[in-house]
Amino acid sequence: MEVIFEMKKIALVLGGGAAKGYAHIGVIKALEEWGLYPDVLIGTSMGALIAGFYSAGFTPAEMEKIAKEMDVRKMAKVFGISLSSQGFVSLEGVEEYLRSYLGYVKIQALKRKFVATAVDITNNQALFFDRGDLVKAILMSISIPFVFVPISADRIIVDGGVLDNVPVRALSLLDENYFSIAVNVVPTVKHTVRLADSDEIPVKEKLNLIEKITKKRPEAAFREQAMGFISYIVRVSQMMISEINMRRIEEYRSDIYFDVDSGIDSQDFHKAEIAIEAGYKRAQEMKGQILTKLGTEG
Repeated sequence: MEVIFEMKKIALVLGGGAAKGYAHIGVIKALEEWGLYPDVLIGTSMGALIAGFYSAGFTPAEMEKIAKEMDVRKMAKVFGISLSSQGFVSLEGVEEYLRSYLGYVKIQALKRKFVATAVDITNNQALFFDRGDLVKAILMSISIPFVFVPISADRIIVDGGVLDNVPVRALSLLDENYFSIAVNVVPTVKHTVRLADSDEIPVKEKLNLIEKITKKRPEAAFREQAMGFISYIVRVSQMMISEINMRRIEEYRSDIYFDVDSGIDSQDFHKAEIAIEAGYKRAQEMKGQILTKLGTEG
């Protein structure tokens, strides 16, 4: 009697991490080489952006090409400075950039099921977008608090990483049972505890941010101030993200969970190649475990 193996449906959960999230492209590339094509993509922040492109039909090779074209000059154009009370980087340039590739496609019209996370600060809600305008969902998911000016008008919607940086919680909302692979690109941060003397900490000189920006060329000012501040915010938030991640992973378990440490900083969008290769290599290290647990042969 012939036995036919029925492949389980796969949910790929992609965590946030700004430029570190380019590693997800490498992970997807590896999965496809093994003949694994995720049926649903769930993403937070940069993970939502990569998930959105893939769900819209972009191949890993096409995404890699787009990512490698990002340089400091293009970053300065995409991430425009804004003096809003809610952030200092406008998402208008980011929207224009995303629309040039994704247009105005609806999530429900995508080639694969897609979910993006965000947080409604006004109403204290975790949001999981599974319908509506794709680019709008991505923009809300990547809206890092204090950095990007939220696009929402009647409420404050921010980056999903505030509550679900690796959005395994979304798995409980799906209408089917999927074999889940979750990828975290933000290294776990462990902290120590000690009593300290406030006088041991030197105080830096006072700086006028606006004056410094206006005296420099746009690209130089952007690189030094905007991206430096984004890195500062992300590094501060990594401790909180690590604590939340550990709790989420314990409460909402995925079938496979692994970290990718690309070695690049969160603002290094011009180092996509390094992150992509790191994601690819880490996925290859997980190949045996993934295929064994999935019930296939490598």
